[in-house]
Amino acid sequence: MAAFEADAVVVLAAATGVDGYDGRPALDDEGWRTLLSNLDRIDREISHLVTLHPHVGTMVETGEEVERVLEGAAVSLCLDTGHLLAGGADPLDVVRKAPERIAHAHLKDVDADLAGRVRAGELTYTDAVRTGMYRPLGRGDVDVAGIVSGLTAAGYTGWYVMEQDVILTSADADPVEDVRASLAYLTGLASPEDA
Repeated sequence: MAAFEADAVVVLAAATGVDGYDGRPALDDEGWRTLLSNLDRIDREISHLVTLHPHVGTMVETGEEVERVLEGAAVSLCLDTGHLLAGGADPLDVVRKAPERIAHAHLKDVDADLAGRVRAGELTYTDAVRTGMYRPLGRGDVDVAGIVSGLTAAGYTGWYVMEQDVILTSADADPVEDVRASLAYLTGLASPEDA
C-alpha cells in the first residue's frame, strides 16, 4: 500500500459491484468472512488511517451489518450520521456503544419518513434523495447535537465533515442555502450562548 501522511484518513465503503445505490446483493456467511477478513487485512496494512463508511447501497448499510463489522473486524468507523439513519441504524446508539471505534465523522441530517420508505421498498434511494431526504443539519431527524456532544464527551478528536447530499437537477435543490443553514447550526453547537 502507498504511504500516507500521518494524519490522513482513508475512508472505505464496501462496494457491491453494482452501479448506483438503489439495490444491492446480500452477503452469505462466506461473503461476510471474506469482507471482515479483508477489512482486517487492510486495517493492518494501513493501520489507524482506515475507516469503514457504512453507506446506503453498499454491503454495510443496516444497523445489524454495522454491528457485525464492530464484532467481527478491528477497522475503525466513519460515522456517517445520515447513511446510518437512512440504513435503519441509530447513529447516536453507535456513538454510545462504540465511541472508541469512531475515527472520522460525516454529519448529515435525514428525513426519517423518507428513509423509512426507502427501506420499505416504496421509494428508491435516488428518488428519496431527489425528494429531499437529506436535510440541512438541525432540520431532520438525526440527533446531530447529541452525536457531537457524545463524541466530544468520549474524547473524539477526529474530523467532522459536513455533507449535504443532493441531486442538483431536483426542482427544490438549493445546496448553497442548505450548506449555509447547516453551518449556522454547527456554529450554534460550537457556541450555544452566541446562537
